[in-house]
Amino acid sequence: MVVSGLEIVALVMAIISGFNAADGLIKSIKERLQKQKDSRSATAIQRLDTILRSTINGRDDVQRGYESCIQLLGNKFSHGDDMAKLGLEAALDIQQKFISRLKLAQNSTPVVMSDWGMFELASNRCQTQTLDTLKQLYQRLASAPHKSPLMRNPGLNISRRRNYPRDLCQSAIAYRDNRAEFAELAYRTSAAQNSEWLCKSCRRIFSPASLSIPDAKLWISVSSLFKAHCGNSDGWMCIWENPTPECTCHFTTRKELIQHMKRVHVTPIEPGHDIRVDRPFDLRRNDIDSCGYGITVQGRGMIIVGSHFVVPQAV
Repeated sequence: MVVSGLEIVALVMAIISGFNAADGLIKSIKERLQKQKDSRSATAIQRLDTILRSTINGRDDVQRGYESCIQLLGNKFSHGDDMAKLGLEAALDIQQKFISRLKLAQNSTPVVMSDWGMFELASNRCQTQTLDTLKQLYQRLASAPHKSPLMRNPGLNISRRRNYPRDLCQSAIAYRDNRAEFAELAYRTSAAQNSEWLCKSCRRIFSPASLSIPDAKLWISVSSLFKAHCGNSDGWMCIWENPTPECTCHFTTRKELIQHMKRVHVTPIEPGHDIRVDRPFDLRRNDIDSCGYGITVQGRGMIIVGSHFVVPQAV
């Protein structure tokens, strides 16, 4: 069986999201231990801090390792091979067992965690297994006869990555950074016209959203909702340029997100005036057809004027 790029990308992003989930569980357990206020809890907190550092390092090292290989080999690396898939699946299995143990500890009353070494070992094993798999895949591909690789973003430097909110799903970040295509990170759950799509990494489900107001309609497609979705919760984050303090908010529903778009990223809808709409805050090629959102006013849609999205005033 030939492994497709979406499987490799999805597995790596799932592992990164798993490290984030472990971080959240460890912090939750730590808060409960702090309330117990006894000597054993104090010792447990110190051990938890060690495990937390391990998961943070694991997430960051896997992210950097994958991005470095993608920059060097481009799409060829994202396609991978059967050996890489098996190695990443093994790493994900180690991580899921680790997370399950953390959940048991989080739900116990009082908090009980035994075999501390196992927790740290599991986190380190997941990191090592993932990095070794990526390194071995790189070595296999780099040593094989090949033509010059076609890279998705020639010359893209990691320093250009945007400062996205930490709550975003890692697959949303990969998509916004143009390191993967939408179809590599999500799949359609039905054939209906307005069907739902599912994130392969965090399993969130998406469907288009719209907001009708007098004389106008705003809409957001599944691709832009994918850019906005949080990995460890059901919320949404702002996806537009020209941020204001409100853009750091965690929006609970799609309706709240699209209302935020209208309030902050669309100029007032007034007769006799062009309406300006902010562009997306990411590294993708975003034109009118691919930005994934829009507004129509009395039947008039967005056009590009210079570097701006504009709904022209009625003639």
